[in-house]
Amino acid sequence: GLYGSSGNGKLEDTDHVQEIDMHGLKPVKVSAGWGHSVVLTECGEVLVFGRPFDFSVLLRLNAFREFLGPGAARYASAMSRWLVNDKSSGLYANPIPISETMMDKTSCTEVQDVIDVVASAGLTVGLTKTGQVFAFGLNRWGQCGVPSKKAMHHYSPVFLPLPPIAKIDVGLQHVIALSKTGKLFGWGK
Repeated sequence: GLYGSSGNGKLEDTDHVQEIDMHGLKPVKVSAGWGHSVVLTECGEVLVFGRPFDFSVLLRLNAFREFLGPGAARYASAMSRWLVNDKSSGLYANPIPISETMMDKTSCTEVQDVIDVVASAGLTVGLTKTGQVFAFGLNRWGQCGVPSKKAMHHYSPVFLPLPPIAKIDVGLQHVIALSKTGKLFGWGK
């Protein structure tokens, strides 16, 4: 809740089930990462909420809460509220399209016709109808499929040079992809 990962517009824990406002869009697939969630809609649009680009901050905030108590965590949450209204902050309390989270809009090939999405710790991976795989988020260990020395984070989806892929999945900091011809690919930590 502190990171917006509940998708209810608040930066606080929720101890009961709440419906997430999808603004008329129909979800067909969901995946929960460590501090963010990703939703695929019936029209192939990808939405995220929470903190999709990093999880090290989440670890520090959890330690902050554990050592200084719930009052300190509430204070940290209150101080984070101003970030929610800034789309470049990387903190989204409500579901927003990934196109609105992209900080480098000029380098991103448009993401369209998405059929699958999966989330992990600071990482989101998607698959298109044509078998293309894209990733965005933390890239410290190459989990976006490109060398980490090029960028520690990818705020815009990176399309990977793979043959047509049939299935994808993620672990904590790695990705596995199965090609349509039965070859297996993996990358990350």
